[in-house]
Amino acid sequence: MMGSEDASKCAAVLCSQRRLKIFILIVCVVLCICIAATASYFVIKNRDSNSNALGSQASGTNTTLTTSNSNAPATSTTPTSSTKAPGTSTTLIPSSTAPITSTTPTSSTQAPGTNTTLSTSNSNAPATSTTSTSSTKDVTFELSKSYVYIGDIDVQMTCNVSNYYGLTRVEIYQESQRIVNITSSNRMVNTSRITLKEGNITTSSAIVRIGFSNQVDCSDKGLYYCIVTGYQVSNLTLKLDLLRTPSKPVLTLSREIVEGKATRTDLPFICEGDIGFPAGNLVLGSNFTSSFIPTITNINTTISENTCRAYQKIAFSYTFSLNWHGKEILCSSVNNRSLGQNGTPPFDKQLVEVVPATYCHNLPGRQYYHPYKCNNFVDCVNGIVNVGMCPATLCFGVNETDSCNFCTSTLCVSNVANRICPGSNAEAMPYPGLRCSMYVNCTDWIVHECPRNECFNVNNKTCPSWTQPMTSSPPPVSNANTTQTTSIQVPGTSTTPIPSTTVVTFESSKREVYIGDSDLSMTCNVSKHQHLTRVEISSRLGNIANITQQLPYKYKTGVVVSDGSFVKENNASVKITFAYNLTCNDDGKYDCKAIGNTTVSSSINLTILSKPNIPTLTLSPWIVENQTTLSDRMFRCEGMVGKPVSQMFVEANISGSFEQYNFPSVINNTEFNCSTKQNYQFSYAFDMSWHGRSIRCTTSLNISSDPKTIEVVPANYCVNMGTGDDKFYPHPYECGKYIRCYQYKIIGIAECGSDLCFGVNQTLTGQCTYCTDKYLMCLKGSRKPT
Repeated sequence: MMGSEDASKCAAVLCSQRRLKIFILIVCVVLCICIAATASYFVIKNRDSNSNALGSQASGTNTTLTTSNSNAPATSTTPTSSTKAPGTSTTLIPSSTAPITSTTPTSSTQAPGTNTTLSTSNSNAPATSTTSTSSTKDVTFELSKSYVYIGDIDVQMTCNVSNYYGLTRVEIYQESQRIVNITSSNRMVNTSRITLKEGNITTSSAIVRIGFSNQVDCSDKGLYYCIVTGYQVSNLTLKLDLLRTPSKPVLTLSREIVEGKATRTDLPFICEGDIGFPAGNLVLGSNFTSSFIPTITNINTTISENTCRAYQKIAFSYTFSLNWHGKEILCSSVNNRSLGQNGTPPFDKQLVEVVPATYCHNLPGRQYYHPYKCNNFVDCVNGIVNVGMCPATLCFGVNETDSCNFCTSTLCVSNVANRICPGSNAEAMPYPGLRCSMYVNCTDWIVHECPRNECFNVNNKTCPSWTQPMTSSPPPVSNANTTQTTSIQVPGTSTTPIPSTTVVTFESSKREVYIGDSDLSMTCNVSKHQHLTRVEISSRLGNIANITQQLPYKYKTGVVVSDGSFVKENNASVKITFAYNLTCNDDGKYDCKAIGNTTVSSSINLTILSKPNIPTLTLSPWIVENQTTLSDRMFRCEGMVGKPVSQMFVEANISGSFEQYNFPSVINNTEFNCSTKQNYQFSYAFDMSWHGRSIRCTTSLNISSDPKTIEVVPANYCVNMGTGDDKFYPHPYECGKYIRCYQYKIIGIAECGSDLCFGVNQTLTGQCTYCTDKYLMCLKGSRKPT
């Protein structure tokens, strides 16, 4: 019996042990499966993380993508503006000037709210595009043309997306305005300026191609964004820079061109015209065989970013010799970035006609006809030549004395050749009146004068000092593009043509520097110059350094002549360093002259730039619901916007962040000390939804003023305050202001003045009181002035 019980107990124990082992085995299997699954998860996650490390950013992260062009010339640096696309902030930082290039960062995948800084060279190219690539997706945003001119047609932008899984939307923005929105169920274009050429989208690819409805105009320039939305968000940027070809300039000669007489300051030569966009320069030149270096008396350049136009006006003077007579002066509009289809700068040229200094010798003091121009006359005073001009429609002919006459009844000097040259075979004939030394060349109909006032020989058709008869006219005026042309460029650079046996090179370590920069150096090398004695470096303000074979001599404090500089036999190498902080006075043309039996020179131009300051914002006192700002009380942004000019605009905080807002505005620029002072005035009719929002002034380099709050006075304020009589009431928000009401309408808002306030009690007196007055009761919630 006991044996049987023991056996039963043993069987029960064995059964329990078997069940325990089975349970333990099941638990182990489950644990192994969990461990394997977890390991697989981390392996997959690590692989995906590695493949997308360069193509993804978590929300709120900052990534700096940098590309460079080591071969780009380090000649100029031009800051370029940045504009915010929705949810992103993109800053373009250029470093040089070059034709179009594409900047291809390793990734452009960007979650909403991230900041991406693209550092790219060649930012002054007419158009740049950004391409996003990774191992799993490819997004490009490209422009159909490398250079886009104002007035071009068939200009297209293409956003091409492939291998972008989970793709739901492609959007294109111009600055902060969405202009195209493409989804599988919607193809939306928000502006009449743009037409949708192609808009196909799938769950992994898309092609969105847009074009301009009409000719491209200035409003089309700026930043464009292609925003691709799928499992992730990519934001690509394309900068559209527009070019404008310069137009033909106008050259106006001074009316007084007299041998050996300097140009009068009130009668300068004028070269002016459209210099294209971005701005080029006007260039002065001539077909005179010797150098032509006029004195520049004034330069005025006006650049309008809103119209993509630039206009330059140069006033200059020169002292002419008689050798200049019959030569030409050339005024060209040169813009290396927008020369036009034929590559030739437009130009204007004028014939120089020099009145001899002896014209008035031995003549009574009165007025005589001008030898070349019928609407001018010569006023002889004590033997000195002065040139006057007749009023419009009047002329001074060869038969006039001391008065202008109607041109229809005047024998003009230009018609004299027709009268006195008897036939086509005539070589020269005496010029009637004045002096016997003057004659007319019947080949070119130009009036000439024999040297030393000798009388023209009628029989021999020569001047007495000539040994041979005159058989031909003076050397003809050659084409303006002759190799003998010497030109000076303002304010760019120019090099005077030099003999082929002599080489002079003049280089600067920088061509554009900011005010306050230092360590600028210039190097002048001379070779094959016969009888070289010294090298002289000068600027528009005077001499800087003079280096001879014996020693260097400095004229300007702060300029260092390098120890390795030398002048030896026919060669020289001179290096100077500016060891001080550069100022606006250092702007302009620099010359290096190699001086010996002949003087050979080379020139460079240094441009001084300046950075913009923080602008200031002044609110208009007139902010009334749905009423436009009064023209004499406009909102105002002011500040120095630097050189090159940084455009100023207004940003508004409407939905939690500041974005550019286009208010009706008037912009005035004033050039000052290598910078530009910009006055940006704007107006607006604010509704009550603007109450409490902030605005600020910002430059295109993202330098902003302190924000200020818009406080809108309700239009019915006077209805709630008075009886309709002409009375003054406290301002609802500022105790230092008051409102004038009449017939239940706001007819005026004014400020009390310094330390004065207008409270409830002042309604009875209509006068402000001191803000410290113990009886002052401002409206609840209004602020006293600080």
